[in-house]
Amino acid sequence: MTVALVTQAKDSPARTAGYPLSAFPLPAYPSEMARAGITGEVTARVVVGKDGRVRNVVLTNSSQREFEAGVVAAIKLWRFCELPEARNADLKGLIVDCVLQFSLE
Repeated sequence: MTVALVTQAKDSPARTAGYPLSAFPLPAYPSEMARAGITGEVTARVVVGKDGRVRNVVLTNSSQREFEAGVVAAIKLWRFCELPEARNADLKGLIVDCVLQFSLE
């Protein structure tokens, strides 16, 4: 299980050079999928508040629905570093697109 890509969405209200994750537990690989040798990928759009906490997760693509619940649960626990420019501004936060890959390698 890997996080293949986390990028700021073009329609994100915040504009920043970097917004690193400070904590990001990965979703568990469903055991029945691993036993069957099934791999896959889930893409999620994540809305992050200016405090760095995940506010909303929307799955935008998924190769296997069995991976989806674990992805949403794990992403809801992610914490991003606070945006310095958001502390004193009326920014709504940040929107990021994430690609998570389930691979047996």
